[in-house]
Order: sequence, then C-alpha cells, then structure tokens
Amino acid sequence: MEPPSPEITRAVTPADLEGLLRSSRYATVARADGETVTAEPAAFRYDDAGYCFGLPQGASLLQEGLSGVEVALVVDAGPWYFDLRGVRVRGPATRIAGRDEGGLEWFRVTPAREVAWHYGRMRDR
Repeated sequence: MEPPSPEITRAVTPADLEGLLRSSRYATVARADGETVTAEPAAFRYDDAGYCFGLPQGASLLQEGLSGVEVALVVDAGPWYFDLRGVRVRGPATRIAGRDEGGLEWFRVTPAREVAWHYGRMRDR
C-alpha cells in the first residue's frame, strides 16, 4: 500500500495576513436570510477591537437590522493569481455606539469562524 500523497494547501491564518487586515479600508459584508442573500461593500478597520465594518445610513443591510445577526465579512486583495489573499470572518455583528464623521454606522464581528488564504504561499500540507 502506498503512502498518501501530500495535499497542497493555500490556507494560512488570519494572523499571517495581519498586514493586509490593518491596511485594508474596504470589505464586503453579507447576510443570509432564508433563501435571500444581501451583500454590500463596507468601510473596514482592523485593530485591537477586532474586525469592524461601517455602512452608510441608506444601506439595505441596515434596513434589515444587523445587530446580533450573523454576517460574513470578506477582506481580500491581489490582482494576480499568486497575489490573491484574504480573510473571511463569520459571526454575529454588534453595533458600535455613535457614528463617524462620514455618517457611517459601525459594527464589530465576533468571529465564530475565520478562514484565510494566500495563493502565493501554496505548499504541501
């Protein structure tokens, strides 16, 4: 019997992509409700408070109500195949009090699941 072949992976940890997270200003946030999925671009910041996103007042996700609802937040970058990298976080969104000078309403995502990838770091697992 032959030993199993090594598996190739592009998986990394979110900590491996901290530079991307700290420098990114935009993300995509999505919410699934039954058979309906709503996704919108959002302002993004990552700091000691964790994963935070901001939406303008007219955003359809705000009209549906987000506080306490599970969302998926994706931050990604890279124009070419081996530059493709990103982080997807899924978990409940919690509203952060107040608005910033741009009129955005901010939320924090408490990660229930985090997935990160970087095609330039493909390797045998």
